[in-house]
Amino acid sequence: MKKLLCALIALSTALSTQAQELNRNYGISVFKNVKTTEESKAKARQVVGQVHQQFPGWGALTDHISGNVTNIYGKSMSLPGGSALEKASYCVDNMLGAFGIKSADWKMVKNYPAPKSEYVVYSEVLNGHNVVFSKLKFRFAANGVLTNIEMSGYGSEGLNNTPKITDAAIASNNRFTTDIDGISITKTEVSKDWVWFPVPVGGKYVMHAAWPIKVNGSVRGSVPLKLSGYIDATDGSILYRTNDVKETITLGMQGTIYQNGTVTPSTVEPLANLEIDYGFYNYYTDAAGNISFPITTGEFYLPLRGMWSVIQDYSTASTPTYTTGVISGSGQVLYPTTSPSSDRMVNAYYHVNRVHDFMKTYFGSNFSTMDYAMPTIIDDNSGVCNAFYDGYNINFYAAGSGCNSFAMNGDIIYHEYGHGISDYFYQSYAGNSISNGALNEANSDIWGLSITKNPVMGLGSYAVSSGGFIRRYDRLPKMYPRNLVGEPHADGEIIAGCWWDVAVNTKPDTMTKLFTEVYYATPDGPDGSEGQVYQTILVDALTADDDDNNLTNGTPNFQAIVSAFAKHGIYLFGDLDITHNELDNQLANVSIPVSAQVSIIDPTFFGGLQLNYRLRNNTWNTLAMTNGGSGIYTANIPAQTKGIIDYYFSANTILSTKSGTLPEGYDNALGLVSSVTIPYQFGIGMVAKDSNHFESSVVGWKIGNVAGDNASTGKWINAVPVGSYTTNGAACQMDYDHTTGFGKCLVTGNASNPSADIGTADVDNGKTSVLTPAFDLSAYDNPVIEYYRWFSNSRGSNSGNDPWVVKLGNASGSSWYNVDSTYQDDYHWRRRIFEVKDYLNSLNDVQLKFIASDMIDNSQMNQAQSTVEAGVDDFYIYDSKGTGIKEVNASFKARIYPNPADGQVIVQMPQAAPGTITLYAINGETVSFIAMNSAVNHYTINTAALAAGQYTVVIKTDEHTIQSQQVVVNHGK
Repeated sequence: MKKLLCALIALSTALSTQAQELNRNYGISVFKNVKTTEESKAKARQVVGQVHQQFPGWGALTDHISGNVTNIYGKSMSLPGGSALEKASYCVDNMLGAFGIKSADWKMVKNYPAPKSEYVVYSEVLNGHNVVFSKLKFRFAANGVLTNIEMSGYGSEGLNNTPKITDAAIASNNRFTTDIDGISITKTEVSKDWVWFPVPVGGKYVMHAAWPIKVNGSVRGSVPLKLSGYIDATDGSILYRTNDVKETITLGMQGTIYQNGTVTPSTVEPLANLEIDYGFYNYYTDAAGNISFPITTGEFYLPLRGMWSVIQDYSTASTPTYTTGVISGSGQVLYPTTSPSSDRMVNAYYHVNRVHDFMKTYFGSNFSTMDYAMPTIIDDNSGVCNAFYDGYNINFYAAGSGCNSFAMNGDIIYHEYGHGISDYFYQSYAGNSISNGALNEANSDIWGLSITKNPVMGLGSYAVSSGGFIRRYDRLPKMYPRNLVGEPHADGEIIAGCWWDVAVNTKPDTMTKLFTEVYYATPDGPDGSEGQVYQTILVDALTADDDDNNLTNGTPNFQAIVSAFAKHGIYLFGDLDITHNELDNQLANVSIPVSAQVSIIDPTFFGGLQLNYRLRNNTWNTLAMTNGGSGIYTANIPAQTKGIIDYYFSANTILSTKSGTLPEGYDNALGLVSSVTIPYQFGIGMVAKDSNHFESSVVGWKIGNVAGDNASTGKWINAVPVGSYTTNGAACQMDYDHTTGFGKCLVTGNASNPSADIGTADVDNGKTSVLTPAFDLSAYDNPVIEYYRWFSNSRGSNSGNDPWVVKLGNASGSSWYNVDSTYQDDYHWRRRIFEVKDYLNSLNDVQLKFIASDMIDNSQMNQAQSTVEAGVDDFYIYDSKGTGIKEVNASFKARIYPNPADGQVIVQMPQAAPGTITLYAINGETVSFIAMNSAVNHYTINTAALAAGQYTVVIKTDEHTIQSQQVVVNHGK
């Protein structure tokens, strides 16, 4: 039912079929869905080493595709030269050669001041042709020291790929738009000068000659199209395409205004900067809506036009004008909201002036290209449920199809005007508009949130009792890269969420000051490079906040900024990869070793890994983990007598600020359990009494047919799961079970094949449940239930709106208790384990109910329905007596030798028994697995191909006896 939404300011689908036809994504980018290779990671580490040599004490960010350096930051540095331009030129000529920068290939294109700094910007020219997206930018502090270098260089491979197709041939066909059904083209323009376009190929870029192209047109029911991009001059393929029309947000003159949508009552507010015509003279109201003049007779003509906005009716292209006689003395004139004007027109006029004046308080005279009366088009009847900026005007569709006119929403007006701010600002300081569509949408949202100081965008957008909303930033945080879906509004929520959380951690005005100062750095990149762009913005934000030109000792708001960005997966030390295999249930009274592996390109700002753990329902404890080499960190949880342990990992900066956690999305400081995923968890001293792996028998289980279920599709089944994937390859439904990786589990429906749309078999229009049999646990000393689950609700429309819920109760009773409830997706098989007595007193007829839902809420866009998938596997019931799993008597222990080992490890059992022998690496990865049987008591583990290091042998028998022993593999010794 639900697909990835593409059009509309709000990523909204309206409440009708017509509105759903608007959901089109016209963007194309060869940079999307390109995976980082091991070769590029190795290149990145090499490049970072070169940065550390050339710029001691500085950190670096690297290109995810090629591994080349993209940003150098940290301590300030003095350079020779009397001006910023001379210093930048020195750096290009003498310091950047190791990073592929050849001074002959770069030309200076911008040199401009900012409030706290000065920038010098270069672009690359190879063989006389510009390189698309190339940039070399230097930031100098007010005292002249270098504080930051940002570079986008793509090498020179492929310079023989010169044009084989002429610009005239490109202009004469419609290859740029053949995939757009129903397009009506009004204008096609191909540049006479071809450019070099860096095409990602494996772990590098290859230059292709490309023709810049622009096409204007329209598709019925959609916003106007001003498509721009690049066509490969060798084969005619589309390399890049974007839509430049940005969608969505004395005498006193007053208007009836809705400050935050129509959900809240209107108020009477002054109309500032409004033109008042008298005879041959034009006057303008001041910021309070007032004006004074010595006129006693005649008429005033009051067009809804001012210094920063001119209102136009879409159908007539006219500006409403109100005529009134001279008022004796002083008084207030309330601009009418009826013909020839309307409440939408008055509201839009007020809010355009408000956002213009708000923007000027931060940019002042440094930025004047938005100082014009922007045409504000009201009641566009060519579509519904949208608003858009087309490069000069902002436009608002008339109400219809369940939507109010977005001209009634101040923050949507700010959003659309924000596109104009970004467009003109970047043209002034970078020489081009923002390339990254997600960043463009995010910036527009932040203009709105900065003014309203409200995390809810577009409140009152829908013609329902509660008004609905467009987006909100006070719920589950969207994270990079997990929540990237390839659509600019949705992907922009990641970086916009970073900024909003900076406001939460500081205050909105502090955030806006930093946000607007970052504008001068003009961070940007092509669609598909969001991760690198967002990491650059973090560095830019810290640099803007810095007060001594040295990031390594922090900034006034360092912790607030770093933690806000980390909440959305953006880290100061670039991409952070923590891997860990969840611990198995453990013996009682034995110290518990825990390990994780950290992969990080540049550790300059990395301050180490810490282990956070607690005995369930107790306070959290923290252990600093030890780096044993190769990025493997270890710590030991003290021996426990019984209970359940929760644990997670957190990465710190060098200033001890938390910046990244594992499991991703879990942090005990983030708030309510419904807002986060579950931590890692395991039990102490347990004996398995019952289990179901769902490979064969499901007798007694009600699967997808529980009383009260009403989902129309995606009902629970017992089957081998069929994976489903977004257009950028992210998994929405798992394609493997937990038990074996290829067996059955409980899953919410299957599409016919993995290529089907993610909405084909997801849960729709209600809930679907699994009800376990009733278990009599009355004979158990301390019953414990465990299961593994997978949950997805964020890789489609209305991300995060529907929860995962597991309830525990007695079959004979009416009370059910939530034992697992969250709105946070988790794209891994994760263990949930709990003691039944924490919830129930009666143990006679215990049942669990697993619920996946896609509930209908008419107060929200698309009825609030998320794309929901879920899975359950490996259900266990244990008894825990606090004395540990059946202890291994010394006479029954296996002999494990030699230790250290070279090519093999021998396991000699005292007697044959069915069970398993598993060899684990220090990071918890399984490297060898042997199934034991009742006829053999001698086993060999081949270690010849294993890397030297420490490993753990774990032996389990079907009687649940566990023996664990560390062994060292040390080849040639």
